[in-house]
Amino acid sequence: MIKDKEGTLIFFASGKFRVMGCIDAVDASFLTFKHTLKIDNDDFPDIVSQSYTSRAHLGYCVNLIKLSKCDLTLYEPELFTAVRMCKYKPVSVNVFDSGSVIMCGLKEPEDMYNIINEIDTLCKSL
Repeated sequence: MIKDKEGTLIFFASGKFRVMGCIDAVDASFLTFKHTLKIDNDDFPDIVSQSYTSRAHLGYCVNLIKLSKCDLTLYEPELFTAVRMCKYKPVSVNVFDSGSVIMCGLKEPEDMYNIINEIDTLCKSL
């Protein structure tokens, strides 16, 4: 693992790596090349941008029991303390009782705004 002021780069034994903390794919590429060139100056790795993880807060607490009664939700409080909003597959969207919403697998960071607006409208109607 390499922690840099631009981001974090984790190398795996398989030769794969993960870049976190960069603003966009260009910054992630520069960070990757900066450190992989130290390992092998003749080989540039293939870089594939996969997804974004975003966090937002609704500004109020959410009644998870009421939310779990809505269509396309999954709530198993014994296993996980959030309601999973299955409507947004393949993006994993989890709503916590604190009002925090975590979205994993976004293709574009801006995609979170539509999801948050829909969840906010739904929660306020409960």
